[in-house]
Amino acid sequence: MSMVGLSTVSTVTVEDSSIKVDTNTTPWYGDPMNPIPVRIYYDTMQVKEEGWYAYGEKDGIWKYYYASGALFKEIEYQLGEKNGWCKEYDEEGRVTCLGQMIGDKKQGYWKFYENNQLIREGEFFDGKMDGLWQYYYTNGEKKSEGEFLEGNKTLWWKQYDEQGQLVAEGNYVNDEKQGHWVFYENGIIKEEGSYEENLKVGSWKVYDGKGLLKQIMDY
Repeated sequence: MSMVGLSTVSTVTVEDSSIKVDTNTTPWYGDPMNPIPVRIYYDTMQVKEEGWYAYGEKDGIWKYYYASGALFKEIEYQLGEKNGWCKEYDEEGRVTCLGQMIGDKKQGYWKFYENNQLIREGEFFDGKMDGLWQYYYTNGEKKSEGEFLEGNKTLWWKQYDEQGQLVAEGNYVNDEKQGHWVFYENGIIKEEGSYEENLKVGSWKVYDGKGLLKQIMDY
């Protein structure tokens, strides 16, 4: 792989794209007022990434590419750290995610897409999912919604079918079903009871198609 300045003909051979450019590599050092434009290539000489170096670190907007040449990701750096907007694409050029990075970690509100369809959105804190998240089916209907805490599902969650009807709701603790849960079918209560660490426990009530109590099952 070679590393070539956009405005020069100099070449520096490197092992991989994680190179740290130091003060001895004068053409690649730069500073924030006069950053050095750089390209990094695949072995095929297709551009793999391009951007700027300042004080021997990535700085400003960097672009990353698939081996096919299609744009994969755009991300903003500040002296080696990912700080700013990040946007990723599939090989067809469609956005797959969009959000901000602070100190190399996802932070704030992010959106994720598949085939131009929003599939999930919510908050990150220090690189972990935190706060309200919402998931969607490919038809745009909401699939589920609830809270995360440090990357784990927590508190009350709701789940829906592809027509938008509620099919389940209940409590999570550390990504596991815990406490009371209720399940529905065609908008009518089907069963309810308690979970402990994702396992049904105690007495569960089962209802018929009209929502009338049919039996009680013990676990």
